[in-house]
Amino acid sequence: MQHDRRKQLSGAIEPDTQEREKAMRRLEGIDFETRGAGRPLVVLHGANIDRLSMIDALEPAFDGLPGWERIYLDTPGHGASPADGIESNDHVLSRLADFLDAHLANRRFSLIGESRGGYYARVLAHRFAAQVEGLVLIVPAHGEFSPPPEELPEHKTLVSAPELRGGIDPALQSRFDRLVVQNADIVERMTRTKLPALLRLDQNHQAMIGETFKLKDDPDDEARPFKAPTLVVLGRQDSVGGYRHMLGLIESYPRGTFSILDGAGHSLSWERPDLFLALTRDWLERVETMQSDGAEG
Repeated sequence: MQHDRRKQLSGAIEPDTQEREKAMRRLEGIDFETRGAGRPLVVLHGANIDRLSMIDALEPAFDGLPGWERIYLDTPGHGASPADGIESNDHVLSRLADFLDAHLANRRFSLIGESRGGYYARVLAHRFAAQVEGLVLIVPAHGEFSPPPEELPEHKTLVSAPELRGGIDPALQSRFDRLVVQNADIVERMTRTKLPALLRLDQNHQAMIGETFKLKDDPDDEARPFKAPTLVVLGRQDSVGGYRHMLGLIESYPRGTFSILDGAGHSLSWERPDLFLALTRDWLERVETMQSDGAEG
């Protein structure tokens, strides 16, 4: 039954890749699935969710757009990836780096990271600078597990739908309350993607990560430019991760489009889906058609 459900979630896989996917669904302790074929694009989700949320948010950007192999990972302690042997956030990063080494070897690839996944993606983009040809950071976290209050805007729900709250699973109600935009579509997407992730979450792993959050290779400790096409998308009303920290790093991304979306918080891909997808497609086009400035300085 679990195998059948995985097949349903991952969609159709071309016959010539079925055996490869069967053999490589878990690699270096990382569970993953792929969509499409072409340029590799590795996608890292945020905390307390799994790859289902990223598949839901990003796949519409590839409607009618061939040429990209999307590789959606479950990070350790989330989804189907175990946290065995993980004793710090640096261990999580090392396991992700091992996956990239094993799965992509010397191939060029791009990275997308949301929230905590964005923190990992920033570090990996420098570690694999010779291979990474593009980077997207969606409401990215940084070295503070809980950003100081002065970095965060006050929470505001700008589109309210309180009548929906009573029908939401209690495990999701606090997430619903944090939304800047509340509507039935977002509730359906939360129920379909975030609720299963919460049920599979390794809570002990989450507590440990909170105590060891800042990475030894934290990119804020040493100013290093990343010169490939970049997209940084932030929510103007994001009371979870804020937006001010990343604005201070704009010179570190000389090929970066920085967008702060009004009417959006930490769930901006759902709260402003049309604008988010337009920005993503613009970035995909830049990666395909524009050369990088070269290796990082």
